[in-house]
Parts: sequence; C-alpha cells; structure tokens
Amino acid sequence: MEDEIEKASHRTVEYASQFENSVIILEYLDSITDEDIGKYSNRRLGKWLFSRLQSRIEEKVAEHGIAVEYVYVYVHPHHTPKMCHAC
Repeated sequence: MEDEIEKASHRTVEYASQFENSVIILEYLDSITDEDIGKYSNRRLGKWLFSRLQSRIEEKVAEHGIAVEYVYVYVHPHHTPKMCHAC
C-alpha cells in the first residue's frame, strides 16, 4: 500500500505543478469510513490510508510551493460529475 500511496501523491503533485498558483483541495476525513467494511477495518484501514495519502501530498507540495486547503464535502461522491476541473 505504501508504494501506491507514493505513486498517487507523486502524480497529484506532478499534475498540480503544471499550473500557476495551484491549490490542492483535500477533504476532511471525519466521515471517510461510512462504507461498511467492518467496524474494526473501518477504523484501522480506511482512515489510515487516506490520511497517509494526504500527509504525503502535504509533504511533497511543500517542496513545490503549492498550497493545500481542507474542506468539508457534503455531496456524495457517487453523484458528482466525472469531468475534470478544466472542463
């Protein structure tokens, strides 16, 4: 999993660094474990993976001067558009 986290954080920072004054928006992880994969797994695995990914992104963007902001997201991801920010 650690390798996948490294790859994903690298791709995120690489993409954001293409733009001037870019900002990476991350979601607060308060309700990240809403899916039922088991109470124990929800606490141990779900939150750890996403918080680890966010931590690696924060560490990497600091080297590139890219800002990171956290927001609360109230829209269920299933109903969000599939287009990128530029579209």
